[in-house]
Amino acid sequence: MAWLPLASWAGVGDIRIDLRADRVSVEAHGVTRTEVLQALAERTGAELRLRGETGSEVRDWLLHEHSVADAVRRLARPLDVMVLFGDQGRVSRIYLIGGQQPTRTQAQGPRDSTPRALPTSGTLRGTDHWQAPPAPDSDTLMRRHEIAGLGIDGNAERLPELSSALSDPDIGVRLEALRALGQVDSDEAIRLVAQVAMGGAAVERRAAIDVLAGSTRPIADMFLSRIHPGRAD
Repeated sequence: MAWLPLASWAGVGDIRIDLRADRVSVEAHGVTRTEVLQALAERTGAELRLRGETGSEVRDWLLHEHSVADAVRRLARPLDVMVLFGDQGRVSRIYLIGGQQPTRTQAQGPRDSTPRALPTSGTLRGTDHWQAPPAPDSDTLMRRHEIAGLGIDGNAERLPELSSALSDPDIGVRLEALRALGQVDSDEAIRLVAQVAMGGAAVERRAAIDVLAGSTRPIADMFLSRIHPGRAD
């Protein structure tokens, strides 16, 4: 299921948002979580994207002088949320992750008797070769976050950026690019991953093979069959 950008929003109920410097206060009555988060996003210049069911409960919301990122997280609870930062450390994009929705692949059923999940940060980073060293500086950390965010919506239009990230000097950025490519439902994304699996550095080869093994696209099986098992050792 694709992320849904909220291009326009008509407020329901009563929402007041006070933004002063980097602190925000929120008072809202008779609105849903999505409505108050969208109002906050518009007030702060951020973009809100939704995935899954975020709930339709109407209630009151009250926050006093929190950072924007902390306010987003508090309003999102108990749902998962990811906050990306842009210029000058300001929140630029908010991903609100609601209830599970059947994916296109799940709706069609697995193509063999051993269904495999698409790679996610939880499944891929359980192995040592997905553990990047700490980012050496804030710029590198920002690049890692940005590339991780590109994979969240699985948009094939991000392929040029993800392809470039595979050549980033930081291994953490390169690993994030591989993981993000695994979220894109595209043969071209799998080809990019396969190039690393067949010719990258040892750690990245292992990570790329993980992505291929977790992919549901038939072309991934073709590339895996060409890779000698010893190359991932």
